[in-house]
Amino acid sequence: RDAQTEAFARTLFLAAGVLKTDPKMAAFGRPVADYFRDTLIRGCTEWGTAATFGRPPAADAPCQSLVEASFIAMSLAVAREVLWTPLSDRDRDAVAGWLGAHARCVPHPNNWRWFTILVNAFLKREGSHHDAALLKSSLAAMLADHVDAGWYHDHGSFDFYAGWINQTLPLVWAGLDGGSDPAARDLVYRRNDLFLEIYPHVFSRAGRMPKWGRSLTYR
Repeated sequence: RDAQTEAFARTLFLAAGVLKTDPKMAAFGRPVADYFRDTLIRGCTEWGTAATFGRPPAADAPCQSLVEASFIAMSLAVAREVLWTPLSDRDRDAVAGWLGAHARCVPHPNNWRWFTILVNAFLKREGSHHDAALLKSSLAAMLADHVDAGWYHDHGSFDFYAGWINQTLPLVWAGLDGGSDPAARDLVYRRNDLFLEIYPHVFSRAGRMPKWGRSLTYR
């Protein structure tokens, strides 16, 4: 179930940027947006079938579907007019309900906090039930992991995952919910500017980079 949900969420994340630019994009004679909306609704409503995304095993524990819920939330935010607005009230409630099942998931004390933050930030923006206290505490914890010059540690370690999660996802939060905390939003932007001044020096003139850290695909 986790693998199926992950495959959908990560593909949706890729498609969202394209659909924002080209809402009428089609593949194999079918509108791509229709496919993703239909699959999303089925995943959030057809319990007990092969289509379901399932539910977190525990309401307040971290789980892989929390990660995928954040990718789905980001995708809906990026291509809102294509993926979210066309849904009926009933379908939006169903999707919000599935995302909301992850709102109380206490994340691992590392980059996973951003997944909790983004699920809650999306639900908050859409006026749906969310965990405001967990959103606030997770954001504060992540911002406190800043070390220097825009770099964050990830539960005590530094690697290439940092440039993907700890520098990119704060910008997503800033766009979703930054207005609720302008000081934190501006801090995120300033730190990102500092990070971008240094990050090019991680690469050689030939485009290579040191073979350290994890998550090769994110490089």
